[in-house]
Amino acid sequence: MLDPSVLPPNVLIQTARLGVTLRGLLKLKVILIEKFGAAAFLEMSTADVNTKWVEEVTAERQCRLVEMEELVAPEDVAPPIYFISHTWMNKASRLFEYVLNYLSNASDTVTVWLDILCVNQHEDTAAHPLDVHPHSFSSVVAACSAGTLVVMDAGVVSPATRAWCIFEWAHTLLLHGSDGLHLHIKAEDRAAVLSSINVAEAKCYKEEDKVMILSEVCLHHNSPEVFNTKLKLQLLPEPLSYRVDVQRLTERAAAMGTQWVFDEVDAWLATSNRVLCITAGAGEGKSTISAALCSHQQQQKQQNPAAATLLSGNAATVSACHFLKYSDERRLEPIRIIKSLAFQLAERIPCMGEQLLHLDAEEVARMREVEQAFTKLLLQPLQNLKQQTQQRPVVLLIDALDEADPPGLQLALTNGGKPTGPTPCGNLALKLVVDHLHHLPPIVRFIFTTRPDAATSQVLPCLERTVHDSIVQYLTPSELQSVKSGGSSSSHSHGGVMVYHTVLAACEGGASMPQNLRRPMLLLLLQLLLPST
Repeated sequence: MLDPSVLPPNVLIQTARLGVTLRGLLKLKVILIEKFGAAAFLEMSTADVNTKWVEEVTAERQCRLVEMEELVAPEDVAPPIYFISHTWMNKASRLFEYVLNYLSNASDTVTVWLDILCVNQHEDTAAHPLDVHPHSFSSVVAACSAGTLVVMDAGVVSPATRAWCIFEWAHTLLLHGSDGLHLHIKAEDRAAVLSSINVAEAKCYKEEDKVMILSEVCLHHNSPEVFNTKLKLQLLPEPLSYRVDVQRLTERAAAMGTQWVFDEVDAWLATSNRVLCITAGAGEGKSTISAALCSHQQQQKQQNPAAATLLSGNAATVSACHFLKYSDERRLEPIRIIKSLAFQLAERIPCMGEQLLHLDAEEVARMREVEQAFTKLLLQPLQNLKQQTQQRPVVLLIDALDEADPPGLQLALTNGGKPTGPTPCGNLALKLVVDHLHHLPPIVRFIFTTRPDAATSQVLPCLERTVHDSIVQYLTPSELQSVKSGGSSSSHSHGGVMVYHTVLAACEGGASMPQNLRRPMLLLLLQLLLPST
């Protein structure tokens, strides 16, 4: 996709800074109803609103509607947070209603980018070609930090059949990950939406726009068919996104000058041992190592050269990952874990993607039983995969098994308590491993990270009992990291709490702080930081 960082500054100013608040959007809806009447407004398409109102009221000044202060107050114009994806052929009243209802619990100062309001609609102006240029579109999507809200209204035409809409969806997924695409499709409608995605056949109001979209698709996805497959795979299992986690963790490691040495991981892969477990206490770098293992070095350098962690050994061994997080219920649900792993494997292994796309989309959307989801999405596709003799090992990484412990148990451990025993079926992620994941074919290997006191100190014995026909190999973060200092690096660090060192490095004046005050202050900060690390 297009890189907004290469855009001229004037393009960024004219596009990415123009959003309208929900308060301003509601005022515009009232103005439209007053002008056309409630009954007539209900029947108007977005295209009608543009030609019969937007173009007319902006004709004299030849400007964007959001620049008309008599219609949109200056305090209601600000950089956008949400990009609104919709089709002009559907009802404008439904567009306003959908956006305002979806964001009804948000502050009325939350801003959205809506093309009929934020793009100059006069083709003979200097601003119009800049506003509709692909680079401008890319910069707007990138600037909308909350992602894209899809107005899934198929009253006249489905957005999935419009070239601009599906192009916007794919662009959002590239820039913000699956968490950034707010696309809600009913289970019974999902199969129809997926089957209708075909960028080569999708309709476009302007032929030159269609040519541009297909050119971009071929440039960045090789062919329309590859583009279609990638988008369908995103929409079928509705995977979770770990983009923010990986970026935050790799940037933290880069700030500390950390170098990862993965020779021990390579050595484990060369053995027949099926499980590698990285154990350490809170804040000692387990999740940071997971992020490094899940990130291809080249991708990191392309996306953020300054934050690229230096890697040694085979750092791209992980086929699919899942980052557990106690504060995110979605991350703790076994079916969401299965769907997210299946999606990542389907992206990396084409034949597995083909198998998943043959499943009934409505059935996948309605899955409520862990056994069913595991069998259909992971077990059967991977069983077919193992028949390919050239297939490399499939490595699944699950980070922070301790984060899946029940909140009461985690609180007790944090406060220094000693629970008498594990809660039955309390750690659902560990239960998923024991009951299902370890039944995957032998080509599947596992990397887990955890605190050793997870599941009331039963997590490690539990893993050993589960893979009784193999050996669980253990490593610690200090065996995989070396800290660069003064232009040189040691083969391994001496351990310690990474978050502690991060806070120490970030505290201005830390070196001049008296030693007897520095440590208590840092420990206080750690108590605040560790629950989120």
